[in-house]
Amino acid sequence: MLLTTLLLFAPVLALPECQHPDPPLQNAVQRELRLYDIGDLVNPTAAMRKEIERDFLRSTLDLALTSQEAELNAAERFALAATKRALEVEEQHQERERLRASLLAANRAGNDFFAQIAKDRQYPFESEEDLMASIETYMVPPFTNSGGSLKFDIHQGRPVLLGFLTKDQSNWLQAFLKYQRIDQSWMANIQVTVLASGKDGAKLPAEVQGARVVDDYDSILKQIDSLQAQGWESISSPSLTLWPWHPGDLSVLNQVSYVSGYSIETVEPGNRQIADPEIDVLQEGLVLGCRVRQVDEQNYGLHLEIDFSELKRPMKTQRVVNDQISEKLNLEISIPDVRTTNMMADVRMKDGSGLLLGAPSADGGRPLVLLVQFHRVEAEPTPEANTQRRR
Repeated sequence: MLLTTLLLFAPVLALPECQHPDPPLQNAVQRELRLYDIGDLVNPTAAMRKEIERDFLRSTLDLALTSQEAELNAAERFALAATKRALEVEEQHQERERLRASLLAANRAGNDFFAQIAKDRQYPFESEEDLMASIETYMVPPFTNSGGSLKFDIHQGRPVLLGFLTKDQSNWLQAFLKYQRIDQSWMANIQVTVLASGKDGAKLPAEVQGARVVDDYDSILKQIDSLQAQGWESISSPSLTLWPWHPGDLSVLNQVSYVSGYSIETVEPGNRQIADPEIDVLQEGLVLGCRVRQVDEQNYGLHLEIDFSELKRPMKTQRVVNDQISEKLNLEISIPDVRTTNMMADVRMKDGSGLLLGAPSADGGRPLVLLVQFHRVEAEPTPEANTQRRR
């Protein structure tokens, strides 16, 4: 990675005029202005589309400043047509790449599926905004309210990050970008244990409110044992294994069928009318979305999205009486009451650490406590690699 230093150690916080005699920069914040090459980190397709949009906006603005209204409309139509054609060419290129990838995959059908994914070129960030969000979330020292800045730019034809940061932040960012380029030879194993209170509307104990990362796993197990002794029950414990950068999701769902209505049918003999029940299906359970990336030598960034829904039992019913259905038929429909709890977290974790996440009750339902365990798993060598070594 080419690193160009433009300006070093520029103080940005002025010292008070009545400062006590001290070394001149003791209380000042020192920052560096650097360029970080990100040309191989951001998906070029997304970057190209954004560049086309920026070119179109720049061209339209130039025409607006120099053209009459009628000419501007014609120029806009031309620019729109040119942009549409550029997008069509890019989509054709993507289609050829997908066909090429499918042919290569067919030729290597005997190899492990996950190993094939690891061999394909993958970009750790879908867009510049995705890269910026990860940096702001995991940077140490924290980026927010630090007085620094990050900006995207083009340098010698390649996209770069222009960072005005403290020396520690600059060093962290340089290492972070390095870890996004390293050939990923490991996978992340995520296990989620969901505990629910034994009664609706219960309050979360103070020690499990919010989110807390715990390196000592034994202390988490003791906390779980304490909750179970108070009547909390483990209702789900799924696990997910995924490659770094790649989003993964899993669901543990239970389908419940219920009568949502009736339709009146006329049948023989005697033109008799019967009520035909209409059956709907709802789902309850856990849906987990996760993405993991290494952010420095010892820490990993986890982005978690968790949705948990639960049907309140017994299900309420309601009698149905209308112009077509007589009260004498004594028909009932079910009124499902589904409580959903949504949680999202971005945390820094070490290999083997755990996240304790408490969620209060939703709509009067049961509060939840989630234990998220993270383990780094070294990927096994592919069959092709083993064959080459034997030769």
